[in-house]
Amino acid sequence: MKKLLVILAVFISQTITAQLDPGIILADPTKVNTLEENAIVHYTRQIEANPDDVHAIMLRSELHRALGQTASADSDLRRALAINPYARLYLNKEYRQQMFPTKSFSYVNPVAAESRGDFSKSFLLTKQYMEMINGHELDTYEAQQMDLVLSALVHHDYDDAQYLLDRVDLTSNNAALHQDVQGLLLLKRDNAKEAITYFDKAIDANPSLVTAYHNRAVAHKKMGNLDASEQDFETALAINSDIAQLYFGKGSLHELKGDVSTAMDYYRKAAANSEGYPHANTNYSTLLKSTGEYTEAIIEIDALIDDNPEVTENYYVRGGLHFIYGEYSNAVSDLELYLESNSDDSEALYYLGLSKLMNDQKLDGCTDISKSLNLGYKPSNSDLVLYMCN
Repeated sequence: MKKLLVILAVFISQTITAQLDPGIILADPTKVNTLEENAIVHYTRQIEANPDDVHAIMLRSELHRALGQTASADSDLRRALAINPYARLYLNKEYRQQMFPTKSFSYVNPVAAESRGDFSKSFLLTKQYMEMINGHELDTYEAQQMDLVLSALVHHDYDDAQYLLDRVDLTSNNAALHQDVQGLLLLKRDNAKEAITYFDKAIDANPSLVTAYHNRAVAHKKMGNLDASEQDFETALAINSDIAQLYFGKGSLHELKGDVSTAMDYYRKAAANSEGYPHANTNYSTLLKSTGEYTEAIIEIDALIDDNPEVTENYYVRGGLHFIYGEYSNAVSDLELYLESNSDDSEALYYLGLSKLMNDQKLDGCTDISKSLNLGYKPSNSDLVLYMCN
């Protein structure tokens, strides 16, 4: 029932927005025959007052098209695009979707992760490592040493982690774990190729070590070996089908392959897993947005933000949805919330600036865009600044 009410609310909001076109309200109805013609009169006056008012030109173009006046509609469209090649931003949801980048998020926010005692980078199978370290396979001293190694890895102290790992006595009980963690350290240092050799050794020592298959799948994915990565994810799931990250990793892999439908299935499985995995819902919502299912996506992301307010990436996704709907004020609010915890995301800062521009906050918008470019963001639509900020 709640979902139905939200769908109705979104639909009614859009309908009211369409009905309350200011051109239809403000023009003189006694001089024209239809609402569309009434609005055309209004926007013609606006354009006469400001010949570079791209928004008004685009609106008049759409009204001409609604009346079947194709030549006039095309003429206005050409005029608007000559002034600003990005004029379609003002009216076209699909164009705004193409403009706003789709991100998928693979890691838990570090701050939120630390508060839960998890590893900062969530591709690590935290629970499985703790079970191995605290289980009966290692003696007390070995368990303490490996716990120190992993603690250093959590805090990104890779040199300390390597130093400690080198001093763990290698025994038949910890051989597989030792090789696996050595591979992790290499993977964290962006040396996926060498990391794979250690994951191979770990699997040779223990063919049932699920963490090693998972980590090798991640390494293969980083190297672009997508088929090898999929095989390792499949093997890991065959060993243990109760690990949310395995489904998430498989979904991420299919998304990378462009198989959106399968990716969404695996994200749903990750989210439904008993361990839970909020980012699976985030990426699922992102894919709904990318396929144009905006209403479903915003329902999903609203629920996610209610349940997991600490997952700041959800604000980025919802900000994009508001941008697509033309709800620029809401887009600004959500992107600002996202940037509070992700201040180095120059891409998000760029689209915050664009949202402000569309919300008639030209000075602030252009300032944010300038900052994002100075931070090194190189958008494919960088010439947009020439038309929106000058």
